[in-house]
Amino acid sequence: ARFVTALTEKLMMYAINRNLEYFDMPQVRAIVRGAAKNNYTLSSIVLGIVNSDSFRKQGPEPGPMVAALRR
Repeated sequence: ARFVTALTEKLMMYAINRNLEYFDMPQVRAIVRGAAKNNYTLSSIVLGIVNSDSFRKQGPEPGPMVAALRR
């Protein structure tokens, strides 16, 4: 299960284009639990990530004006 959790974390970081935070971890655990019901198939992990709040509720990339203001 540790391998599946690590794989899920890495795939999720790639999917949401940022490092995972503490508030992402319950979603990661839920994805792993859901994948366990399907014998840990890669497709069940990917579906879990795509259906997660972290993936679905991503904000758009900040434009150049916002990036300049943050400096």
